[in-house]
Amino acid sequence: MILLFGAGISKPAKIPDMPEMTKGFLENPLRLAELDLKDQGYEELNNDIKALDEVSRNYYGKTDLEFLVSLLLQLEYDNFRDLIERKHTRIQTITQENLKYIRILINDYIRKECEKIDIMSMEYFWPLTALLPIDKQLLIFSLNYDGLVEAFCESNSIIFSDGFSPYWDPEHFSGKRVNIFKLHGSLYWFKTESGKIFKVPVKGLNLSKLKHLTDESLSEVMIYPVLQKNKQSQVYLWLHNKFLDELKTTDTCVVIGYSFRDEDVRNSIIDSLKINGKLWLIVISPNANSNKKEHFKEQDLEIRSRVFCIDKTVWRTCQFKKSRVTDLCARRQRGNVILNELIYEMTFRLSVI
Repeated sequence: MILLFGAGISKPAKIPDMPEMTKGFLENPLRLAELDLKDQGYEELNNDIKALDEVSRNYYGKTDLEFLVSLLLQLEYDNFRDLIERKHTRIQTITQENLKYIRILINDYIRKECEKIDIMSMEYFWPLTALLPIDKQLLIFSLNYDGLVEAFCESNSIIFSDGFSPYWDPEHFSGKRVNIFKLHGSLYWFKTESGKIFKVPVKGLNLSKLKHLTDESLSEVMIYPVLQKNKQSQVYLWLHNKFLDELKTTDTCVVIGYSFRDEDVRNSIIDSLKINGKLWLIVISPNANSNKKEHFKEQDLEIRSRVFCIDKTVWRTCQFKKSRVTDLCARRQRGNVILNELIYEMTFRLSVI
């Protein structure tokens, strides 16, 4: 069994999802701007953001912060910018300096929102402890930038790895009870100008003022879904191939809080359902059945029959008392509860409460 977490898994910890973050940012995009910029260039920057919002809606079909950052990064390339400017002449007036500053504002806003982890509300993750294999590793694939799962493991003395210590090395996954594979990167991963990738699990960092000990500037290692070129990095390719390998051999993939928005991940799952005839998906989210209809409608009946949907929020699904989890763990240790029974009780039974 493997787990796949989307943004919905973080909602009970008070971390907003991308539509909520987008709404909050666009309502007051310059809340994190320097005071002098607010005085001198507030109106110009505000108009630039409105223009980019319009381009994003036209180019991608909608706006969210991930699309906006992707657009900003692509506008750094002359060929792409020339293409966009032909249709959206307002882009011609936006300076590269403003484009870079707006990207920094968005990245800082995403970072601050994702760092708002409510540690006291992490109790809803306790069902995970009952799924910890006795003689194997629990494999969690996450599409989230936040460090919520890592914080839960850290707070409860669960030995885990995300591949960093502090530099990236897949060998760090060996011998850990929980392995967390961050398919879209993390707030706490950074890359030097020379290409070294490392982890700093510290909140409140101002990336624009940080430098590596070699005096190199740093950039975030977060993969935005629409930017295919960023997905060719060494870390992403290794993580994605690991995801594919596990999908081809596992019999159960529990998908929680994920809308199947990322095309690469969605196609990987669909392809694996075709290749691996024993693979079943248990999809838990408020819109699980509608997402299944939208993204699996082209698949044959046999494949669709192996996608079991539970239209419940993460909070509703995981309302499992810590004492009950402890009891399940004890029963499993005695051999009275097998993994499939745990999965059944912690998903299907809870979903019909």
